[in-house]
Amino acid sequence: FFTLAVVLPLGIGVLAMQGDFAEHIEHLREVGADAIEVRTAAQLESVDGLIIPGGESTTMARLLIAFGLMEPLRERIRDGLPTWGTCAGAIMLAKDVPVIPLYQNPVAAASSARVRNVGLGVYWDALANAEDWWLAQPR
Repeated sequence: FFTLAVVLPLGIGVLAMQGDFAEHIEHLREVGADAIEVRTAAQLESVDGLIIPGGESTTMARLLIAFGLMEPLRERIRDGLPTWGTCAGAIMLAKDVPVIPLYQNPVAAASSARVRNVGLGVYWDALANAEDWWLAQPR
């Protein structure tokens, strides 16, 4: 007897709220992954793994709250969704981020790391108008 295994591409999501998500999407597609920009709870539910990119962590966290994705993200990670964070994404996954009031309740607390943000403030210029940005995104 033998077993025939069919390997399907994994659906890897990249949190596409703010930051360098486009670069992650591009590289995932280069290696043959089914890369999915995650902006909705339905998109989050559809992925097999998630990358939280670099960017500005406070802005990303505020957008997650504003668009109702914070709790679904926390639940998916608690339920075992493989998740990797780069730069701001690592901050968002850390259990301990001192000094930042928004992080008294960490986004995911999925990592045992203690992360110290450089504390340069919120880069609001990175996202001038959240509503216009959100409405302009492909669905």
